[in-house]
Amino acid sequence: MPSSSVKLSAALRTLTAESHRAAERSPFVRRLIRGPLSLPAYIFYLRELQVAYQALESALRTHSAHPALTQFVRPELFRAVALAEDIEQLTDVSDGEQPVESLPYAGQHYARHLEEIAAETPAALLAHLYVRYLGDMSGGQMIGQAIQRQFELPDEVGLNFYNFADIPDLDAYKEQFRNWIDETPLTENERSLVLEEAVRGFDLSNAIFDEAERLGVE
Repeated sequence: MPSSSVKLSAALRTLTAESHRAAERSPFVRRLIRGPLSLPAYIFYLRELQVAYQALESALRTHSAHPALTQFVRPELFRAVALAEDIEQLTDVSDGEQPVESLPYAGQHYARHLEEIAAETPAALLAHLYVRYLGDMSGGQMIGQAIQRQFELPDEVGLNFYNFADIPDLDAYKEQFRNWIDETPLTENERSLVLEEAVRGFDLSNAIFDEAERLGVE
C-alpha cells in the first residue's frame, strides 16, 4: 500500500497500474477498439454500464453533503442519462439485429456493491469516481472514436457516453479532477479503503467486459 505521504491520485495510479493493463488486454476491450463486434453485443455492454452508473450517481446525490464527495457531484460528469440515450439511439439504427436477451448480471453486481459501500463508508465511492470518470475522459475517448468508425455511426448518434459536452477542455478538467482527489479530506482508514476499492473497481469493470465477451459478438 503506498505511503500516506504520497498524493492520493498518484497512489491510486500506482496501485491500479496492473489492473489497468489487465483491462486494456481484455478480449472485449480489443473488440471495442478493433472489432469484430456486433451492435447488439455493444448495446448489451452499454446496458451493463448504465446499471452501474445509475447506482453510482444515485449514491453521489444521496451523499452529496459528505465532505469526501461534495465536490464531485457535478452534472457534467454524470453518464447514466447519456448511456440511456445511446441505448435508445443505437437500438433504433440496429436494422433489425436481434438484441442480446440476457440480464446484465455483472452490471447489477457492480451496482449492488456500490450501494453497499455507499451505505457503509460513502467516502470509498471516491475510488469508483477515479476508476470510472477518469477512464471515460481518457481511454474512453479512443473507444468512442473506434466505435464510431466500426459501426459507421452518424455524428452524435450513439456516442453521448463519450461526449462530455459541458467540459470544453478534457485534459485541463482531468488535472483538476486529480487535484480534487488530492484535496479530499479523508481519515487514514478512509484513504486505505479508497485505495482498496480502486482495485476492486477495476475488477468489477473487468467482469462487465468478460460477461459481454462471453455472450458472443459475432
